[in-house]
Amino acid sequence: MSGTLIQLQLGHLMLLLISIIGGVWAVGQVLIVRLERNQDVRFKALNESQSKTAESWDTQFSGLSKQLSEQEKARQAGKDHWDKQFAEIESRLSNHRERLVKLETAVDKGPTHEDLGEVHERITEIGQNVSSLAGEFKSVSRTLELIHSFLLNGGKS
Repeated sequence: MSGTLIQLQLGHLMLLLISIIGGVWAVGQVLIVRLERNQDVRFKALNESQSKTAESWDTQFSGLSKQLSEQEKARQAGKDHWDKQFAEIESRLSNHRERLVKLETAVDKGPTHEDLGEVHERITEIGQNVSSLAGEFKSVSRTLELIHSFLLNGGKS
């Protein structure tokens, strides 16, 4: 009997051991399922958070892209404005260049300081000649008056 008693106890022990292992396995399975559910919830929350963050970044990048586009348009408008202004200035400068060339040509053809000195000498000479002629005309005029007076008086002085 002792052999069957040990066997029976060994059978109970084995059954007990199998029950414990089965219980541990069942608890392990329940824990694993709960962990997977918790992980699924965490992953879902993480995915939602990432989606919201991605949407936020997309919105911000879209706004930045729009601002950059507007700034590029403004920069281009400013560049066009200044290009137009510089073209007008260049046109005016070209006109002034032509006028300056004409003036320089005219100045080059004009009298020099030496030429003006010669003109001054000639004018002075002409002035002296005119003074001399004025004196001679006075004397001629006086002579004519005397002749006229002589003729009017009948040759009598």
